[in-house]
Amino acid sequence: MSDEDELRRSAQPGGPVTPRPRRAGSGASDRDSDNDAFLAAVRASRDRTHEASEIYDALRSTGRMASVSPLTYRCQRRCALLDVITTLAGDVIVGFPRFKTSPGMTTATSSASGRERNTEDGWGKWKAHAAYRVDVSRPSLSCDHLDQVVLGDEDLDCDVRAGHAEVVVRRDGTRYVVQ
Repeated sequence: MSDEDELRRSAQPGGPVTPRPRRAGSGASDRDSDNDAFLAAVRASRDRTHEASEIYDALRSTGRMASVSPLTYRCQRRCALLDVITTLAGDVIVGFPRFKTSPGMTTATSSASGRERNTEDGWGKWKAHAAYRVDVSRPSLSCDHLDQVVLGDEDLDCDVRAGHAEVVVRRDGTRYVVQ
C-alpha cells in the first residue's frame, strides 16, 4: 500500500476514504492540487502528532513530567484526564494519559474496531496519546467516572494562561482549580 493510499485510509476516523474518480476536462488539475494539499496537511498533522506523542511518552517514562510544570485535569476521583505541557520552544502539547474503563462503560461507549485500535488489551485499557494544541479542538475527557466531557477551547486556553497546575472536572463539565 502506498503512502498516499495509507493517508487516504487514515484521513477519516470512521473508516477508509474512497478517492473520487478523476474526470477529464476542466477542474481536474484543481482537484488534484486540492487533493495534494489535503494529503500534505494530513501527513504534516500525523508527523506533528507522532512528535508530540514521543515527547509526552519520554517525559512520562523518565519521570520528568514535573520538570515541565504541566497543567493536569482530573476527575473528582483523581483519575488523570489530560496533561497540558508547554515545551521549551513554547509549543503546547495536550497529552491524554492511559486510563481504564469498566466493562459496562467500555461496552456502552466504544466499538470493537475502536477498542482494537486504541486499547492496550483489546478491551478497557485505553492507550495514552498526545498532540500539539494547535491540532486539538474541544478535547473530550473520559475515565470510568466521566463519559466524554468536552473541555471548551476557551476554558483550556484560559487555564493554561492562568498557570494552573491542577483542575478538577465534574461529570456535568463544571470545573474548579485545586490550590
